[in-house]
Amino acid sequence: MIARAKERFDLYPARLAGDGGCGSTEMLGWLAYEHGIEPHVSVVDEGRTSRRERKKVEMLFAHLKRILKLDRLRLRGPNGARDEFHLAAAAQNPRKLAKLIPMPAPTPA
Repeated sequence: MIARAKERFDLYPARLAGDGGCGSTEMLGWLAYEHGIEPHVSVVDEGRTSRRERKKVEMLFAHLKRILKLDRLRLRGPNGARDEFHLAAAAQNPRKLAKLIPMPAPTPA
């Protein structure tokens, strides 16, 4: 895939992300030492921080898909897709901000 991206698009990655299946010693050595690519792959003792950070982003996309019904884009073209995604992301921001405001303590009746 790296060679194909280089041939077709003249792109050569500086970093690659992968799932746990790519975390073998051979694969990491191949990426880092033979191709000079910085791997971002979950390894058996490492990856907890990466998983936590990735979960934050994945939850936002899940919310977009399930709650805001953004399972497919209705506007066509790159500009339409960008505009639709930005509107959906803007709808998420007040929700995230509301979670930052502490709830007032309930008053006894």
